[in-house]
Amino acid sequence: MPAAPEMLLSADLQATACRSDNEWGWRPDSIPHVIDEAEGLNLLSVGGQLQFLLPAGTCECYWVSVDTLVEEPDGLSWLERVKFTAGEARKQFADLQAKLDFLTEGRKEFGGHFARLEESGGDPADCLCFIWYLEAEPV
Repeated sequence: MPAAPEMLLSADLQATACRSDNEWGWRPDSIPHVIDEAEGLNLLSVGGQLQFLLPAGTCECYWVSVDTLVEEPDGLSWLERVKFTAGEARKQFADLQAKLDFLTEGRKEFGGHFARLEESGGDPADCLCFIWYLEAEPV
């Protein structure tokens, strides 16, 4: 089985990743770096979604997401796809950040879980992770 495409990222990005089972994610301020490195490594930036990785379980904000493949034109070469998805990822992610406060979005849906975490001294902001999917060129 080939290695996960995320294993091609720099040691710094790998070290700062949050993991949810086989999914890799990062703090929102790291996502632009993930997109840049993925593009430089000829990986597709497929997109992802906001999650809160709480001790009691994962709270997924599926409505706070990026999907670069929805608008992808047919017939692109692999390199064209890499460039397209990187550009689309940057745009969609920046648009999300401009219109939404990620912590507020999580609190609206998972307020009870957040309250229990806070009662135990935890901070939901420390559990915020944007899961990000990468894809390597098929061999």
